Amino acid sequence: MVAGAVLKYVYRSEDGGLTWASKKMRSRHGVYGDPCIVSDLKGHFHYFHLSDPTGLGWGSPWILDRIVCQTSKSSGKRWSRGSSIGLNRPKQQDKEWVAFDPIFDRLIATWTQFDKYGDESPTCESNILRSFSKNGKRWSEPVQLTTLAGNCVDNSSTAEGATSDVDEFGNIYTAWGLDGKIIMVKSTVDRNTGEVTSISEEIVAIDSGALWDFEIPGLGRANGMPIIKCDRSGGPNTGTLYINWADQRNGEDNTDIWLTKSNDFGLTWSKPMKVNNDQGSSHQFFTWMDIDQLNGHLYFVFYDRRNHTNSLTDVYLAKTHDGGQSFHE
Repeated sequence: MVAGAVLKYVYRSEDGGLTWASKKMRSRHGVYGDPCIVSDLKGHFHYFHLSDPTGLGWGSPWILDRIVCQTSKSSGKRWSRGSSIGLNRPKQQDKEWVAFDPIFDRLIATWTQFDKYGDESPTCESNILRSFSKNGKRWSEPVQLTTLAGNCVDNSSTAEGATSDVDEFGNIYTAWGLDGKIIMVKSTVDRNTGEVTSISEEIVAIDSGALWDFEIPGLGRANGMPIIKCDRSGGPNTGTLYINWADQRNGEDNTDIWLTKSNDFGLTWSKPMKVNNDQGSSHQFFTWMDIDQLNGHLYFVFYDRRNHTNSLTDVYLAKTHDGGQSFHE
């Protein structure tokens, strides 16, 4: 097991998580947070993060000038120096996430490109980009997925939080947040080569209320960005798409975890389904979702304050075995 933590830590366990060894990541491009770790069919681990090429952080104009991938072929003991994804100075690359595509044995990286991070001018844009790699070393030229750009403020009106997954044929589905909406595109691929043959127009999976930039008392900002998964299990829900996120549509004192699903390749989506089963006003936040591809069961993990009146926080696991018709904690 390999895990990452901001700004530059990596942890490794060889006994199922009972004990852990840790160290700081080092890269020729610098390391500046947003860790994402993906394993492939060979058992190699790929650690993705933001860049800090000068080591000066925000004191340098080149902070966040690319996304970085470092690969380990030794179960997280040793790491490559780091490959570069999306270098496009002076624009900045942020908030990456990466999916492994088992159909075509490749990595799919998506992230936000800022014209200039933090710039409030109305002409400054944020857009979602995507790149592919077979080995984590060489990456394809990034392709822009957005036609609806966001701002550069790094708030809910920024196009941000893109995640991807693939269906049983290798078609790629990518979702992100923008202006309280969750946006999705489908990339159709050639079933023999995996080459992308078309990218759909942006589809609105959730049309309002999904503001991802919100505050949790005692913590500060707790992003509620979407996670998208596709059922490839061969079970009764094969082909179903799911999107999981958190928002405060029920009030600033009542953050909740949500799920929506699509049974028609992302064209239409269900109304939001509440995952957490508490009845009062409390905060559930920092959600993540995954799917067991052996049976199609969905699992959600999130922070939860239902049992406390202060900032004490528990961790909850919820699951659904029937495609979101019922949830159990």
